[in-house]
Amino acid sequence: MNVGSKVVEEYKDIPLAKDKWSDVSFDVYTGLIALKDLPEDVLTILHDAFKKTMEEVQLVNECHHDF
Repeated sequence: MNVGSKVVEEYKDIPLAKDKWSDVSFDVYTGLIALKDLPEDVLTILHDAFKKTMEEVQLVNECHHDF
């Protein structure tokens, strides 16, 4: 059951909880933040690490696994 307020394209066959119970909706937003004055070399290290992780095929497949 999707407890978000909108259908997610990748999981369009999963029903919305709000369709069954009108008062149920919980959206989660994700992102990364850093200090405004973060040194460029540290930012590069973090960028490269996250990029490498997002390109890791096994991890991506596990994150897209239908439960």
